[in-house]
Amino acid sequence: VVLYNTAASACTRGAQWSVGMHVLQKLRFAAVAPSDVSRAAAVAACEPAGLWRLALGLLMDPRGTFASSGLVAFNSAVMAFGRGLEARRGAELLDILPALRLQPDRISFGAAVAACRPSGDWQLALCLLFGWASLPNAEAAGLSASAFNAALPMLTWPQALSLTESMLQHAVQPDLVSKNSLLLAMEGDTEASAVAPWQLTMLQVSGMRQVALRPDAFTLTAAIGALGAGLQAYRALELMSLMRHERMPPSLVPTNALMGSMERASHWERALEVLGGASAQGLRPDLVSYCSAASACDKSRRWQLASGLLEGLCRCRLRANAVSFNTLISNFQKNERWPASIHALVSMSFSGVAPTLLSVNAAISSLGCARHWQLALSYLPAMRWRKLSPDLVSFSAAMSACEQSAKWPHSLLLLCQVAQQALRPSQTLCDVLLSSCAKAAAWSEALELLLGRVGGVDVEPGAAALSSASEACEIRRRPGPVPSLCRALAAHASQADFNPSQQAQLFESGHGLFFELQVNPGHGHVLIGSFEADGASEGMTVTVKDPSEKQLWRSVEPSAKFSVDVMQEGSHQLCFESSVSSSQMVSFNFHVSEHSDAADPHDKSHQ
Repeated sequence: VVLYNTAASACTRGAQWSVGMHVLQKLRFAAVAPSDVSRAAAVAACEPAGLWRLALGLLMDPRGTFASSGLVAFNSAVMAFGRGLEARRGAELLDILPALRLQPDRISFGAAVAACRPSGDWQLALCLLFGWASLPNAEAAGLSASAFNAALPMLTWPQALSLTESMLQHAVQPDLVSKNSLLLAMEGDTEASAVAPWQLTMLQVSGMRQVALRPDAFTLTAAIGALGAGLQAYRALELMSLMRHERMPPSLVPTNALMGSMERASHWERALEVLGGASAQGLRPDLVSYCSAASACDKSRRWQLASGLLEGLCRCRLRANAVSFNTLISNFQKNERWPASIHALVSMSFSGVAPTLLSVNAAISSLGCARHWQLALSYLPAMRWRKLSPDLVSFSAAMSACEQSAKWPHSLLLLCQVAQQALRPSQTLCDVLLSSCAKAAAWSEALELLLGRVGGVDVEPGAAALSSASEACEIRRRPGPVPSLCRALAAHASQADFNPSQQAQLFESGHGLFFELQVNPGHGHVLIGSFEADGASEGMTVTVKDPSEKQLWRSVEPSAKFSVDVMQEGSHQLCFESSVSSSQMVSFNFHVSEHSDAADPHDKSHQ
């Protein structure tokens, strides 16, 4: 049996649970009764893989009852339950131990608490801890700081602070790991750290000396991170100076944490000072150092400095990752250096770093700003070669490139590709395309797009879209049989929340133009407006009708003002009709005015 036990233990150390089960099976075939050590080794082999069901089966005899397999086997089973995200089932094993004449020890309780970490079940961890502390022989059972330390990483900083204070109530002195875990909780919980006073972090660090604890580099890193999360970058700088007085050896990890604090607060000058000071102390800045300093410069719109730092990675023989390349390409794009953006994108592949969607989108935007629309469009099919799927940002950047060069047909094709990709076009995408149509005076295409007849677009147009469509119609004044399009655009315009200074200008030949206003009646509500028509005025009629089609006002003049009392609730129509055959444009300006008793007008305008 000793030989089999040795083989099973070797399988446990090598995380070969299947081989361990085979060894145990061989033991039974050899008619040798497995010992407690055999069962414990087999159960321990199940723990790294989280095979809690198999571990539970090994603890039972053929009758389905728990066999006396020794405390070590049960402790390993508890850990297997934790790795299998079944910490509560594992904790139930502790209740079974007294029936088997076994007493849980510090390893049993510690394993049960540590088993809560993979699932983040901090409520169970605290319940086990305080249940352990309430035992008459808690100290004899091995209750120590290490047991509390297993629960601290699962807690927010207010909970971690409360737990460390309760340790003293149970005659357990917090150690260095306890203090570091508390500071790390303050750093990780950004929302809570922003509320917590910075004095609390400084108090935890300064109070370590009073209990004979010497802060280490991890302490300094966690404290600086906590101060940075609370936007206390200068306090973090003071803490670094304080640690130098303590003659702590220089370390790059807390230095990077300090630059991260400066980056969060956008203190680019301080970040560069810290980067230069690291070299002066004999430290060699790494990738994290340069990226933190570059990000601080980027947030402060110091794009040339950020680009210079990231380009310096190659000179320092540091291998950049995808994040650093993305930041570099984004900086080149903001700095309008499109050749450098393309060079950086190509360098990613040569450096063994796969380009990401973010880096390609930034390169397309850079090309668009430089009016290189052909090259920008070529990156869309190239993305598929790299197993990247263009998203709405990709198409928006490409359409913006076409807009800069007034290539609205290509923008229309891109919009159709968006629908083919099963992507829902955003309002921004439609605004970009309508702007392209407006610059090219493509009034028909603009109206078709606005009504959702191009590319399957179903987006509610905003003020920018309506303004672009109106601009396209205004630029190119030519006849066209599009009465339904114009009426629909007018309906959209009447429902949009336009600024009172805007004017909706539409034209149509040989048909009526209708504006609909949804008006609620009330005392003093008046529909006020004016219009002005260009071109021939013969055969022109302008009328205002209520929801029942009753004519409230009529004019045959080329321009006029009107004021109509609102007596019915519903859609009032402002109708323009002309029998002339030439192109004609008419400009309307109307709103609903509510006059109070104080004669102070409150305009609810629709134009």
